[in-house]
Amino acid sequence: MQQEDDTLLRIGWQEMNWSVKVFASFAAIAFVGSMVTYLLMTIFSQPQVLNEAIVTTAQTATAKVELGARYTDPLWAVFIFNSIAAFTASAGTGLFLCIHRVLYEEMVLRLRHPVYANVSCRIERLFSPLYRLMRRVALVFKPELSKYQDESPHEYQSECLDVSPKPEKDEEAACPTSIWNVCGYTRNDYRTFASIIPYTVPVLVMMANGSLVGILLAFFTFNGGLSGFQIAGVAGIPTGLFYNLAYFLISLLPHGIIEFPVLFLVTALGYRFARTQSDIVLREGLFLGESVDHIRKDGMRISTITKSYLRSAYLWKILGLAIALLFLAAYIEMRLTPHIVEIVMGYVDLVVAVFLDRYIE
Repeated sequence: MQQEDDTLLRIGWQEMNWSVKVFASFAAIAFVGSMVTYLLMTIFSQPQVLNEAIVTTAQTATAKVELGARYTDPLWAVFIFNSIAAFTASAGTGLFLCIHRVLYEEMVLRLRHPVYANVSCRIERLFSPLYRLMRRVALVFKPELSKYQDESPHEYQSECLDVSPKPEKDEEAACPTSIWNVCGYTRNDYRTFASIIPYTVPVLVMMANGSLVGILLAFFTFNGGLSGFQIAGVAGIPTGLFYNLAYFLISLLPHGIIEFPVLFLVTALGYRFARTQSDIVLREGLFLGESVDHIRKDGMRISTITKSYLRSAYLWKILGLAIALLFLAAYIEMRLTPHIVEIVMGYVDLVVAVFLDRYIE
C-alpha cells in the first residue's frame, strides 16, 4: 500500500510545469503592478518621495533575510528561510488539511449550541457571493464539479435552532434533518472548498516567491531607467537599464540556478498531493452526507490520505535532497556570488563607460 501511495505521489513534467507557470504568473503580476505604481508616483509625486518608495520596496522584499542575519550568519539566515519555504510547500501542504478536523469540531459545537449555530449561520449567509465566486473559480480547475447541481441556496430550517441541546451522546438529535441546516453554506459549497483547499499552500508559496522576484525586477528596471535619464537624459535610459538588469541577473543566477529548480520541485510535490487529494474528494463522493458522523468519517478519510503522504519515503527523500541543495545555494549566494558580481560588473562598467564616452557629451 505504501509503495502504491508513493507511486501515486511521484511528480512529473506536468507538476513541474504547473509550478513554473504559477511562479511566472505572480512574478509578472508583481512586476507590472510595481512598474505602474512607480510610473504613477513619477507623475504625481516629488522625485525624493519616489526614490524613498523605490528603496523601501526593495528593503521590504529582502526584510526576512536581513532580520535573520541579526541573530546568525547571513548564510544560515538564507538557508533557514529557504528550508522553511521548502518544508511548507511540500509537507506543509498535507499538514494544512488538519483544517477539516477543526471544521468538524465546529459543526459539533453548532449542534450542541443552537444560539451559536443561529448566529454563525446568519453571518455565513452574508458570504453567499463569495461561495458562488469560489465555485466558479473551482470549475476552472475542476470541471467535474459541474455535475453536482447546487442545492436551494442555504435553506436553513429555523425549527432546528429552537430545539434545546441534547446530551453529548446524542449530538445529532438536536437537529434531526441535516447537518447543513445549521450552516450558512450548502454541502456543495463545502465540497468545492474541500476540493480546492489543498492547493492553497503551493499557490501561496509560489505567490510569495514569484512576487518577490517581480518586485525586485521592477525595482532594478525602473531605478535603472530613472538613473540613466537623470544622468544623461533620454539617451541614458538604455544604459541605465542595461547596467541595473545586468547587476540583477548576475546577483541572482549563480545561486538561483540551484535555488529556483529546488523551489519548483518541492512545490510540484505539494501540488501533486493536492491534486491527488482533490481527485479523491470528487471520485469517492466525500462530504455529501447529511449527518455530522458522515463529515467525521470523510474527514478521517482525508486524514488517512494525509498521513500516508507525510509518512511517504518519497516525500522525505525529495525534501532531504532539496534541503541539501538549498544549503549549497545559500553558500554560493553568501560566499561566491559577491565575488562573481564584482568581477562581472567590472566588465559591465567598462561597457557603460565606452557607451557614455561615445554617445553622451
